[in-house]
Amino acid sequence: MKNKLANLSALLLLSPMGLLAQDNKHMTLEEIIHLAANQSVEAKSTDTKILGRQLEVETAKSKQLPDAKLSGQYMAMTTPNVNLKLALGEGGSAPDIAANQLWLGQAR
Repeated sequence: MKNKLANLSALLLLSPMGLLAQDNKHMTLEEIIHLAANQSVEAKSTDTKILGRQLEVETAKSKQLPDAKLSGQYMAMTTPNVNLKLALGEGGSAPDIAANQLWLGQAR
């Protein structure tokens, strides 16, 4: 009997707290429409389907383009003092070589 009385008194003491936890909030029609459009399961599944279709279109477009790559590199140096031991040409002097730039390119 004491156990039932203790349970009943605890229930009576704690029940008003549950009623005070809920607040009434007045919402406008625009807020309701906004929540329905953004929070509903159907809206989220529709957004997922749209995103999937967009990714499929992008994949199809990328498959149409050929795979080609072009890369290049340029290096500039100060003019070095290069003493090349080349055979002398007809004029009796070494050819004038300026070795201060390097260009590299690759196309695949």
